[in-house]
This record gives sequence, C-alpha cells and structure tokens, in this order.
Amino acid sequence: MLTRLAPALAAAALLVALPSRAQSNWNGEWVDPHGVGLGVAAGVAVPNGTPDFQAALNWGFFVDIPILNSFHITPSTLLYQLRDANGVGSRATDVSLNFKFTVPLGRIDIFAGVTAGLTSTESIDPHAGVLAGFTVHLLPNLGVFAQVNYKYIIRDDNVGGNVRDLQLYAGPLFRF
Repeated sequence: MLTRLAPALAAAALLVALPSRAQSNWNGEWVDPHGVGLGVAAGVAVPNGTPDFQAALNWGFFVDIPILNSFHITPSTLLYQLRDANGVGSRATDVSLNFKFTVPLGRIDIFAGVTAGLTSTESIDPHAGVLAGFTVHLLPNLGVFAQVNYKYIIRDDNVGGNVRDLQLYAGPLFRF
C-alpha cells in the first residue's frame, strides 16, 4: 500500500518545498500572484431534468480577474451536449459570470461562489447556481484548477422543462 502512495507523497512534498508563489519567481524577484488569469477547462456535464439527461463531455475557457485577494470575477463559456435518455438532444453553450470568494493557502487556493448567465440550446434560457473548487500554483504564472458547478437552467416548458446541471471540470491556468 505504501509503495502505491509513494509517488503521490513525493509529489506533494515537492509541491510544498517549492518557493511560495507570493514570495519570488525562479530568479528571486517578487512576482504579483494576483494577475489576470486565462484558463481552459475540460470535464463532464451531468444534467438531470425532465426527461432525464445523459452525461456528456464539456469544455470551455474562462478569464479569472482578481478584484481583491479574496474576491475574483470570472467570466466563462462552457460547451456540452444536452441529450435525453434516448440520445436525442442539442448542443448547449453556457455563458456565465462567476463571483468567487477565494481563500489563499500558499500554493493552493480554495474557492466557492455563485454563478449566473445564459444557456443557449434551442432557445436562450437563464441559469443560476453555485460553484466550488481549488487552484494549485505550480509555477509563478502557471497553475492547474478543478471546479464543480451546480446550475439550475430555467427552460420554457416547450423545450422540455428546467434542468439541474452538475458540471465537473479541470484544466491549466496561465496568469499574466
């Protein structure tokens, strides 16, 4: 059991031993850890509405704009499929404005927040929800993140009713 955990423990120890992103870059110069970030994400969307929907691959991009050390505004766009149990469905695009409250913990930031925006399928419908996740800073300007969104898409009854949409995704984050 310990031999299986050894690589993960070694990676965690290396991550903790690296210099803090808030202190310096690799040349010893101080770096602003709160620059604007650009990210790409991929994951899975698990919608559950009426009728029940199938899970589908989602992907998209976002811009992370720090307003304060503990508050970020993050516009994002995610693309995925809304397919029912019979495989019939349509492409969906979520355009969202996310408000994230961040707790910086050195090389790892955890966050939670709210999201609101529009979902485009056969019609354009509003959505709102909550989000949570974390970012791991690997280099002064490069990190990775994972995030979970729970959105409630308010759809017209003619399109098939409201949809509760759980989205899990991760990807790289580049900071300027």
